[in-house]
Amino acid sequence: MGMPVTNLGAITCPVASNLTLWAREVRALAQRHLRSDLVRLESYGTYSCRSVNSRPGARLSEHAYANAVDIAAFVLKDGRRITVKAGWNGGDASVRTFLREAHRAGCRRFAITIGPDGDAYHADHIHMDMGRGPYCR
Repeated sequence: MGMPVTNLGAITCPVASNLTLWAREVRALAQRHLRSDLVRLESYGTYSCRSVNSRPGARLSEHAYANAVDIAAFVLKDGRRITVKAGWNGGDASVRTFLREAHRAGCRRFAITIGPDGDAYHADHIHMDMGRGPYCR
């Protein structure tokens, strides 16, 4: 991929491949909208043996199959750290545009992409997986 991703654990080959392609696209988006190179992605992780949204009795999450990744922040070469939580509805229009375009890029690469507009469980990250889709929210 050419850039570090924090908290990256076990991950399926399709997720890894699509994450690599997505990261390249997001790097270009950072240069275009934020005028700085993307040097690190911060992830909440990949594999986690749990149900969807950690709700008791729910079906297993794609994270339980190492088939998902959650991206919470983007670190730029100029030192800025863009978080989904603060930036999605924050005051900087260029950050809002960058995050929404990164989300849309996820929708093109992954079967399922859920961001802050999807539900409260995804208010602070962009979830992307290769499960049964297409679903982009």
